Amino acid sequence: MQKSDLQDFIKGNHMKTIKDSVTTQSVIKSIGRSKPFCAAAILALFCSLHGNGIAFAGDSAVPETSRVGVSVDLPVLSAFVWRGQVVNSDAVSQPSLTVTKGGFSANVFGNVNLTNISPIDAPRVTETDFTFSYSTKINSLATSAGWIEYLFPNQTVIDSVTGLRKAAPGTRELFVTAGLPELPGAPSIALYRDVDLIKGSYIVASSGYTTSINEGKVSVGLSGSIGYGSAGYNNGYFGVNSAAFNDITLTAAATIKAAENFLVTPTVQYAALLDSDIEKNVRASGKDDSKVIYSLKFSYTL
Repeated sequence: MQKSDLQDFIKGNHMKTIKDSVTTQSVIKSIGRSKPFCAAAILALFCSLHGNGIAFAGDSAVPETSRVGVSVDLPVLSAFVWRGQVVNSDAVSQPSLTVTKGGFSANVFGNVNLTNISPIDAPRVTETDFTFSYSTKINSLATSAGWIEYLFPNQTVIDSVTGLRKAAPGTRELFVTAGLPELPGAPSIALYRDVDLIKGSYIVASSGYTTSINEGKVSVGLSGSIGYGSAGYNNGYFGVNSAAFNDITLTAAATIKAAENFLVTPTVQYAALLDSDIEKNVRASGKDDSKVIYSLKFSYTL
C-alpha cells in the first residue's frame, strides 16, 4: 500500500476522532499563527478527564486484580473529530466494549455514520479500532503502554497507480502514557507512534479539573489537551512536511450516576487545528479546521 493512497483517503473520507479517551486515550502542532491564544492557557486551566476516569463516592479506589471488568459505552455525537481532524461533520455513534483484568485491557471501538455521506449510505460502520494495553502505577506516576489497530470497513480510495477504487488501508500505532493523577490538574502526556503507513509520531498533553456534587452522584469536569505532530505524521495526514503543534481540544462534561453501574455523560467539546499550513490544506480539501461537538454517552459496567 502506498502512502499516496492513504493521503487520498484522508483528504476524502479521513481517519478517526476524539476517541473517548475518557475510555479514551482517549490528542499537536506549532501554535498556528491564526490561533496564537490557545496553547499556554489550556494546560494551566483544565484537567484531564481520561486516564483513571471519574470516581464516585463509594466506588472502590483499587480494583481487585483478579476481577474481570467489562464496560460498554454507547455515545451519540454531533460530529466525528479525531486529533483536530473533522472526519465526519454529521452525527455518528461510537459504541465501544472494554474488558480489563489486573492492569491488562482490551477495547474495541466502532464508528457508525448516522447520515448518508457519498458514497456511503447510513447507517454504516466506517471504522473499527482494536486497542490492547497494560497499565501500572510507579509510586505516584500512572503509566500505560499498548497498541492500536485501525481498520476502515466500507471505505475505499483511488489507487494512485491503476486509478481504480480499492479498500481503504488500515494502520497501527504503539503508544505510551504517563500521568500524575494526584497532582492538581492531573497532568498527563501520551506518545503515539504510527509504525505502518504514516510512520510518524503524535504527542498529546492534557490537564484539567473534576469535582463531585449532589452527594457524589454527579461529577463535573473541565479539561484541555494540546497535540504535537512530527514531520512524518503531519505529512502523512495533511501533506505538510514539518513538525508542528497540531490541535487543541477543550472539554466540559457532566457524568451522572443514573443507577448502579450505569452512567450518563453529556459533553461539549471544541476542537481546532493550530498550524496555519495544516489549516490551509484542510480547508482546501473541503474540511473544517475547527468544530464544536455535542455528545451524549451511556455507559454500563458489569
